[in-house]
Amino acid sequence: MAVSSRSIEEYLAFLRIEKGLAANSVQAYSTDLHQFRAYLAKIRSYWREATEEDVTGFLESLGGQALAPSTRSRKVASIRGFFAYLIDEGKADLPNTPVS
Repeated sequence: MAVSSRSIEEYLAFLRIEKGLAANSVQAYSTDLHQFRAYLAKIRSYWREATEEDVTGFLESLGGQALAPSTRSRKVASIRGFFAYLIDEGKADLPNTPVS
């Protein structure tokens, strides 16, 4: 099963409503998660099999974009938060998360 756009949109709504994140922050998280989703679709049949190496590969795949360290950190935080949300909300029974 691929990471669904619906799951991402639900998480973004959670960030806006429950966490009170600013619109710009939510937009950045949206971009991060949709980029990661597209990357995973190329290398994995199931998103629940995502590994820490996949996150590293994702960041390396963006290397041509000359990402600032703060941007790289935010992308990792976006992914970590999304998977934590899926687990906390009972939306996924994951054996492990790709980011610790």
